[in-house]
Amino acid sequence: MSILQTTTRIEDLSRGRLLPVETDAMEPTLAERGYAVVAPCDRVAADAVYVLMYGGETIIRRCQMLIDGSVRLMLDNPKYAAGPDIMPGADVDAMVLGRVVGACNPI
Repeated sequence: MSILQTTTRIEDLSRGRLLPVETDAMEPTLAERGYAVVAPCDRVAADAVYVLMYGGETIIRRCQMLIDGSVRLMLDNPKYAAGPDIMPGADVDAMVLGRVVGACNPI
């Protein structure tokens, strides 16, 4: 069995997986129809890209820790000009499924 496997189920992120990227929201970092390489973690520990469970859906967002302990959730694609969401850090930590540590983008 491969160490990296494709997954869309939450429980499968326990050892690190490839997660399909289904939108262009995180381009150019993560290309639509590519894969995010995800390492398991349970909280936002540094500014980085994370996989979150939000409103019952798996999403990928760039998370930036703010001085007051809150976290800014952002999209990388500039065509999505809506402002970032800012949430309490504890709320975001409860949603974290893993940290994106690499990308397999289509060529």
